[in-house]
Amino acid sequence: MQESLTVSVREAARLLGVGELAMYRAVRAGVVRALRVGRKFRVPRAELEELARNPERFACGARKGAA
Repeated sequence: MQESLTVSVREAARLLGVGELAMYRAVRAGVVRALRVGRKFRVPRAELEELARNPERFACGARKGAA
């Protein structure tokens, strides 16, 4: 079976080792690019790879009030 090009916010948080709430905040703040599909967000795997290479980008924008 072929791997999906996107993952849920919950799965993205698990893969990056961050909290789900922090990931949702980062998505809503625009720090993490995501697609909106209906009422849900999907994070492209390419975005996860970029965040893994450049983790300070996530750390700077995921805090409450940082938008």
